[in-house]
Amino acid sequence: MTIQEFEILTESEQYVITFNKGEFIDFWINGNQRFALYSVENFFVEVEYDTDKNKIINLVSFDGNNDMLINKYAFFRKY
Repeated sequence: MTIQEFEILTESEQYVITFNKGEFIDFWINGNQRFALYSVENFFVEVEYDTDKNKIINLVSFDGNNDMLINKYAFFRKY
């Protein structure tokens, strides 16, 4: 599946693909917003979850060339 094929799917279909076929990579938190990054074949999907509303509020697909989005997950973590 290409990113273009993914983007023409319905929102519901995009969620199914992301959560069932995507590979979870990382997450970050900003206040009540939770962002999770998934790899789906040859592109990425970021899912934004609002803890106050207790629901997913956004889904963004992008390829590895989008430095602004991918750099949000490049934090150094201590394990």
